[in-house]
Amino acid sequence: DIYCYNINSKIIKRITNENININSFSISEDSKTIIYEKEFRLFKLDLASGNKNEIKYRISPDRAQENEYYETINNISNYSISSENDSLFIINSNGDMFLYYPDIINRNLTNSSFWEKDPFYIINGEFYYTSNKDGYFNIYQGDTTGNFKQITNDTLPEEIICISDNDPHTMLYRTPLGLYLFKKKKSIKIDSGIIYNAIFSPNERYISYAKKNGGGQSYSIYNIYIYDTKTSSINRITSKGFVCLPITFSQDSKRLFFQYEYNIERLQYYGDLFYIDLVNPKVTYKRLVTEKDTNTIKTDIDIEFSGIEDRIHQITRFKQARTYLASKKRDFILQGVSFYKSTQIYKIDIKKNNDIYDYKPKKLFDIKNAKMLDISNDGKYMYYINNNKLFMTDIASGKSSIVNFAKKVLKNRQKRYKELFSEAWLLLHDYFYDPKYHGLNWNKVFEYYKPQIENVNDFNTLSGIVYRMFGDLNASHLGFYDNEKMIKNKYGDLGISYIPKKHYPYITKVQKGGPCDREGIEIRPGYFIVKIDENELKDKDPTEFLLNKEGKKTDIYIKRNMNAKEIKYTIIPESVWDTYERFYKELISFREHLVDSLSNNQLAYIHIKSMGNASYYDFLNNILFKYSDRKGLILDVRGNGGGFSHDYYITFFMRKPYMYKFDRYNQKRTMPMMRWDNPVIMLINRQSFSNAEIFPYAFRYMGIGKIIGVPTAGGVIGTYNIELYDGTGFRLPSQAVLQYDGTNFENNPTEPDIYIDNLPEDTLFGRDRQLEKAVENLMKTLK
Repeated sequence: DIYCYNINSKIIKRITNENININSFSISEDSKTIIYEKEFRLFKLDLASGNKNEIKYRISPDRAQENEYYETINNISNYSISSENDSLFIINSNGDMFLYYPDIINRNLTNSSFWEKDPFYIINGEFYYTSNKDGYFNIYQGDTTGNFKQITNDTLPEEIICISDNDPHTMLYRTPLGLYLFKKKKSIKIDSGIIYNAIFSPNERYISYAKKNGGGQSYSIYNIYIYDTKTSSINRITSKGFVCLPITFSQDSKRLFFQYEYNIERLQYYGDLFYIDLVNPKVTYKRLVTEKDTNTIKTDIDIEFSGIEDRIHQITRFKQARTYLASKKRDFILQGVSFYKSTQIYKIDIKKNNDIYDYKPKKLFDIKNAKMLDISNDGKYMYYINNNKLFMTDIASGKSSIVNFAKKVLKNRQKRYKELFSEAWLLLHDYFYDPKYHGLNWNKVFEYYKPQIENVNDFNTLSGIVYRMFGDLNASHLGFYDNEKMIKNKYGDLGISYIPKKHYPYITKVQKGGPCDREGIEIRPGYFIVKIDENELKDKDPTEFLLNKEGKKTDIYIKRNMNAKEIKYTIIPESVWDTYERFYKELISFREHLVDSLSNNQLAYIHIKSMGNASYYDFLNNILFKYSDRKGLILDVRGNGGGFSHDYYITFFMRKPYMYKFDRYNQKRTMPMMRWDNPVIMLINRQSFSNAEIFPYAFRYMGIGKIIGVPTAGGVIGTYNIELYDGTGFRLPSQAVLQYDGTNFENNPTEPDIYIDNLPEDTLFGRDRQLEKAVENLMKTLK
């Protein structure tokens, strides 16, 4: 509701009394009328009489858009290779599935407003997939003649993991609460818990899977389990830390190859290839059948679980190795070693040659931005998706080519918007961390907003409604955005500050080293920008004409005053992030000099830009070398948007000396070496967000030091990014973060020990009251 505060009498008066939230309002210039909006309707309120009337309006879009339109789609979100023909695919694109054989077949298998995804081609034109057709993500079976049927029915989201090699109608699937075997048209629960992936042994007797362990660790620990379908018994076969993931059984079922991911001091990532001898190498076993056409030996063995971890062997040791996939014949494994956006592919032969195993990795080729990797049935090609396009690479030669999928389809705009809204609601229904939805009846929320979608005819309006729904949930770390538009719409930056004056942008600052600070370019504070590339700037913002101008030659026209002649300069706008980085360095330099001057060089000042590895490395470099002789530290996390690294810092500050060394010249060295023994004060503000709120809480909880500033944002949830059926971006908060006493960080800001705020005018006069207060308090501890 709307309230009025009288600054003279200090009396608060309630103006409206609605039973629905008022989202925005505006007051007339004569202060007699208020216009406000609720439930997407406008109302006019006369303040004198209290009379309220609804304003009826109709808005025409800037550009008329047909509800139905044809669109050529070529973005691929997933795919499945036919088990019968390596050139036949099921392509998953824009929430539908297509049967595709290059230059021969390209037709819809599904054409609905629902989200069909994750296809698995099985045999004879049949395939499995998941769909939210019934309101929840369940598994369906279809075929290329148009027959479809639902085969599971659960209110929890289901995801197919793998299909059996022996019986294509047997599969493994998971929900957030467990692993299931679907066989002979029945679902059997294998195990409860969070399952990462799962595989069958060659004869289907054993199922190996990775399951998340409990124990309250802040990091994920997945170990490998084996389920025996013969005895229904479950055995854990690894107890290593971090993540163990099964990749494939050997052809004779006697070995299990798995991936082991771990971190060295939580900063350096490794992902190595191991194998386990499932039976003692000296134990004999019974051979059931040999298929000469595939050289696959299917055996019935009894796994010897006693002492099984003593039979684990390491094959590779790579930094950043995260991608592993096995050939269909189980004769080799491809290993991907990631370096930034590039991945080096190695091949490891796992089949005996002349009675000898040679597990030495052989480097094949590099690929970029690859995901959804798979290997053809004959083992000759590797497929992957890059920028929503499907590529195939000849494993022997390393030559890549694109699979040119494109299909012209009839689209319905309103159906698309309805589906996007439904998907956004359903994902939060299934995965939002709080099953009580912060006190909301989530089904009623859907019914409330559903009618509003009926008249939506553009993405921005849809986005507004979805964000209203987010607002009702009262949670942070949510997002709904057009990925394609975000990629395309990049603005260049001139590296200047300006304000509107005399109807034109008036330059107040030219950033040193920026695009306008170049030899031969005389652009100074006090000048006006009047045109950009012949675009008049009267009463306009220059940003409008810098769309997609980053790195491109751009003409700008300057006037030293509004009566002077135009001067033309050609500059190259930079990224807005380059400009931000330059402003950031100037700000940090100002703060460092301020602390030096106020403390007579006795205190160190370090700003933590973000809670990631790069900022932590900068912090170590500063505190251990640049400021090693300082007597106190001001640690600043103001404006820090978060990340994951709070525990790095807490661990660093908690290190205490336990011994020392000295030599004959009395050079004393205490252990551990990487530590800080002097007093520390932390600065926080409203822009300290997410992990940068956990950090100050832990900083105080562990008794490291005091906190100065204003309360943090109060937005802490574990979240991740996904894509909806058409590529629309979505952020999904799925994990609560609690203080040790059980208090939820979400909507509970971290409070300072000493409250002090910077005033708006401080920016103009170059003051930082919070920093000054930190210096004052820290200097007192040194006396």
